[in-house]
Amino acid sequence: SLETYEYQLNVYVRKKNPLNGHYGKFYEADWIPKREPPIILMIMNKETAEREASLYLMLNSHPHIIYTFGYAGNDDRLPMLLQERATHGNLQILLENSGCYDSHQ
Repeated sequence: SLETYEYQLNVYVRKKNPLNGHYGKFYEADWIPKREPPIILMIMNKETAEREASLYLMLNSHPHIIYTFGYAGNDDRLPMLLQERATHGNLQILLENSGCYDSHQ
């Protein structure tokens, strides 16, 4: 449940800059102390967080799905998930840059 935090912000994980320079849903993050793998924090919608998080956690065993470590507790009481950072970044941008996808269609 959302009340069970596996990682506490500023104890195990440090929130950094917004990804892609936009304030919003995804933030760079670092382990405390530093270790691998690279991680991000995802701020979730309060109404759908529990259902969405359970889906991410259920897919953890799939080799082609980003790994979700669990919930991150924080003083703002926002539902946050801690996930592995995608090696090549944003999939949509990667596909657009490779010419495989056009978001303007």
